[in-house]
Amino acid sequence: MKSRNREVNIFNMSLLDILCGALGAFCFLMLVLFPYWKPAGATAADIEKRYQAAMREMEAINKQLEKIPGGGDIKDRLDKVTKDYQDQKNQLDSARKEADGLRMRRPFLVNMGWSTANHRVDLYLRFRGALDKGGKIEPPDAAKVQSSRFIGDEFLSCGSGPCNDIWMVRDVPLGGEYEVYYKFLDANGNPEPAQIVNVFAAQEKGFWLLPTVSIPQPKSVVFVGVLKLTAEEKFVFEPQPEYAADFQERNKARLNPPPPAQK
Repeated sequence: MKSRNREVNIFNMSLLDILCGALGAFCFLMLVLFPYWKPAGATAADIEKRYQAAMREMEAINKQLEKIPGGGDIKDRLDKVTKDYQDQKNQLDSARKEADGLRMRRPFLVNMGWSTANHRVDLYLRFRGALDKGGKIEPPDAAKVQSSRFIGDEFLSCGSGPCNDIWMVRDVPLGGEYEVYYKFLDANGNPEPAQIVNVFAAQEKGFWLLPTVSIPQPKSVVFVGVLKLTAEEKFVFEPQPEYAADFQERNKARLNPPPPAQK
């Protein structure tokens, strides 16, 4: 008796019939739905049609100008005006971008002088806000020179008096606050007190004469007040209580302006 062939083969004619039937049904559905399908947005054909329509419109305008006496000159003038307009627009856009960049920055400057010979005196501005990485600006240290931690700021320090220090801040944020310190670092053999004079802060929104101070001992730090640029873009100085009277006296013309003259 001949044995049966028990080999299992799934790829037979029945399976092929099922696959072909399913594929045929899918293709039929695609053919039925294809007329109703449109890609989102403008197609390349739509863009080409609009371009060709614009070119035909330009050609029609040029032909009409050619028929008008002096139309050729008008066309040339129109082309020139169009080019000039585009050039001026590009320059205006560039100027606006430059002006916007300048408006974004709000610089200010502080100058501090001292009149005593040989003394080493430093100005120090400490930003009260946090740094990008979460830290804060270090407090004043009377044993060393401290400069700004911000890119673009400059500190011009003088080694021996009489001289001036200049601290320039490139951009103070709205609401930004800076503590102002005078530091008497070293007497360099001169026993006199350090005399801080000619101190002022200048910004687009204001100008202030800051307190003058006498510092008796080297390795000393004096906190005189806080410079602020308010949210309303007002540049103000808030002195420490012991220097308020000196500040008021030095800036009375600015703090108490005379009333406007009557016409």
